[in-house]
Amino acid sequence: MKEIQKEVKGETKNMKKDVTDVKTKLNSNSGSIGRINAELEEVRDELKEDMLDLRCRSMRDNLLFCGIPEEEAEDCEETVRRFMCDKMRVRKDINFKRVHRIGRKPSSPNARPRNIVAKFSHFKDRELVRKQAPKTLKGTNFYVQEQFPVEIDQRRRALFPVMREARRRNQRVRLMRDRLFIDGIEYTPSEGRDQPAHQPTVSPSHRQDRKRPRVGSS
Repeated sequence: MKEIQKEVKGETKNMKKDVTDVKTKLNSNSGSIGRINAELEEVRDELKEDMLDLRCRSMRDNLLFCGIPEEEAEDCEETVRRFMCDKMRVRKDINFKRVHRIGRKPSSPNARPRNIVAKFSHFKDRELVRKQAPKTLKGTNFYVQEQFPVEIDQRRRALFPVMREARRRNQRVRLMRDRLFIDGIEYTPSEGRDQPAHQPTVSPSHRQDRKRPRVGSS
């Protein structure tokens, strides 16, 4: 019995050592797994932003025409041409790649007309029309704007109150896709959320002259 007890104690000691070794390895692997997960999250976020950037680039030549009444069996391209000529005083002959309404046709005749998206053949023509819109459509129920993915639209809407406040203070404001510049300095919502618009939170790298590929401006 003593010999058996001695052997059991020896085996128990060895088993405890093995368990300790396993725990040590698991803890080590847990740290590695955590680092890997963090790296994967970072890569995923970068891929999402890259995909978002590609979607923005694909919409670079697009404009949305909003508020134009719908007609039965309409030719959307002709509708946009007539609108630009009559309402925006754009007389230039402009070529399009595609022009169509977005979404399902509403069943109610009193529903708001669907937006028209127009893809211009040339970016210069798109800019000509975009810049003409505020001059000719102010005070009407029509408006023309750049087209962006939903995610970018949400970021832009979050910046609108800051833009309005900065303009009220007679500051220079420029919104480039989802980046807002006030007096040439980039506003950072996450850091400057509680600060007034005339004191945007910035870092030296957030100057407007910093080169960074972005699409469109307003």
